[in-house]
Amino acid sequence: MPNFSHVNILLENISDDCEKAMTLVDVLLEEQSALITMKTNLLSDLSLKKESLMFKLDAKFKLYADEARLQGFGEGSGSVRLWIETLAQKLPRLQTTFLTLQSSIEHAKHLNETNSTLVAEQLAGISHRIAILTAASLDKKNQNEASTYGPQGGFKRSDQTNSRVVIR
Repeated sequence: MPNFSHVNILLENISDDCEKAMTLVDVLLEEQSALITMKTNLLSDLSLKKESLMFKLDAKFKLYADEARLQGFGEGSGSVRLWIETLAQKLPRLQTTFLTLQSSIEHAKHLNETNSTLVAEQLAGISHRIAILTAASLDKKNQNEASTYGPQGGFKRSDQTNSRVVIR
């Protein structure tokens, strides 16, 4: 655990966290772009980057919360804010840097929620298309035969000739 009793060390740590939070915002914007443009091949790497940054930021916040508690400021995010405000009396730049960190994290949370909504909408669209294709694959008279889409990718004509269309 870093020694945060020296205000400049704390400032350096919070500045580093600001960089991580801003990088997280960039990753979430890239994720959003990939979701919108359906570039799903990019999502795996972006997800790993996002998870790593979120984990690092969370671990650091826990360290700050522990230090605030040890310094007698209580528990939770409010205690961290009070602790920072008290230390910022020695170094005002600490307060503005901490506010930048909080703002960047709030922006990241908002982007993550928006991206989650995009994923949910896309999944609903995929489910709807699957339902349409499934319904189209069932014969209206005989619910087990394919009338539009067959199990082997072909289709069955209404004149009972079994033709197969190959799509390449």
